[in-house]
Amino acid sequence: MNSRPLNYDPLKVVLEYLEPNLRFQLSIRCPSLRKTEKVAPLRLNYLEIGLDFVTINRTAYHLNVRKEYPDETISSDDDASPEFDMDEYGISEGYVPHPITPGDIDLGSSRNSTNRTERKCEWNLGIFEEALELKTQGNPDPEIEQLERGWQSGGFQLPPDDMNEEQVEDIRRECIRSLLRFHPESLQDRIEHLQDVLEPYHLRRNNILPPFTLKLELCIERVKGKKRFFYPYTIKLKEAAKRLNTFLFGGRPVIYTSCFCIPQTRFVIPLPVGFKIRSRMWHLPEDIAPFIDSLKTISDDASFPLKEIKLEVGGDFLADLNHEVVRNAELLTVRLHFQGQHFLPVLLLLNTRNTKICIMIQWEPPHVNDADLDEIQLFLDNPIKVGTSVSFGIKPWRV
Repeated sequence: MNSRPLNYDPLKVVLEYLEPNLRFQLSIRCPSLRKTEKVAPLRLNYLEIGLDFVTINRTAYHLNVRKEYPDETISSDDDASPEFDMDEYGISEGYVPHPITPGDIDLGSSRNSTNRTERKCEWNLGIFEEALELKTQGNPDPEIEQLERGWQSGGFQLPPDDMNEEQVEDIRRECIRSLLRFHPESLQDRIEHLQDVLEPYHLRRNNILPPFTLKLELCIERVKGKKRFFYPYTIKLKEAAKRLNTFLFGGRPVIYTSCFCIPQTRFVIPLPVGFKIRSRMWHLPEDIAPFIDSLKTISDDASFPLKEIKLEVGGDFLADLNHEVVRNAELLTVRLHFQGQHFLPVLLLLNTRNTKICIMIQWEPPHVNDADLDEIQLFLDNPIKVGTSVSFGIKPWRV
């Protein structure tokens, strides 16, 4: 049976309703389809753009820096800060200011790295080594626990610079005492981890070539698993993210997405020139108010008013709630990061125009008392305006 290729217009329709990530693969494998694929409208269920990743529907594209050793093994996620650029010795550059290029959206200045990592690791190494030595001499504490995994990236903070030697020593001894309840094997694991983190500093200080080469990794994570691709590390992660987003989104008409998510502020979104989305559902982090107008510049006018906006709400939330885009959304969903009774009267004072409000609260069970419930009842008895509906989701705190 003979088959005929699709004409231009039918092909555009088929591509428009094809799963987006499959479209990208077809574009790579079939160069003859690329122009048509770019012209066909792109329809997404979910779009999230971060510092070094983008998630489209249920597929995430992550950029990392990895170490490749002579035996061809590749460093894993357990290595420190693969999401940051590294120097030739494998030392993370941390948060550095990102240059603004055409198309980018600035969501606030990056946190400059103070490069205290080496001092902090040396401080912790001395504490853990002395604690382990005391444990081997015999610890009268019968309680033995395992250290949590988070200690690999956390640990004890450096004492303030204005402390005198006696104060610093008191803090050091208190840190050591706090470790004596842990199993010696856990302490040894942390010592080895700290030694690994400090090794690149030793190499750089002594101008010794490291036993690895750096690779740029693109990790594509789908429901069925991950695929990892490695390239020479010749450009910074910011530039790599710009190229990735340009391939995915550059040269397209308005992109339709059911939900648009920004996971954080204080970074530069590396976008291609002309990037435009139409989405009536936004998920935004806290302290986003100064940057909502910037997000509007990449949003089609038909996005507004929003059908739903979901906010992460922390300490300084008045500006976020008072922005016109937030106030005019049909459904305002708020997830609180503090006790809810301090938040409810504020909504009354703001006289928000949202017709539906959903407040997500996490209370520790002992804190749910009559006063808390009275605050909720007060809010329900004083509606913001006729027709407004409010719901509360109270979940127990699970440890």
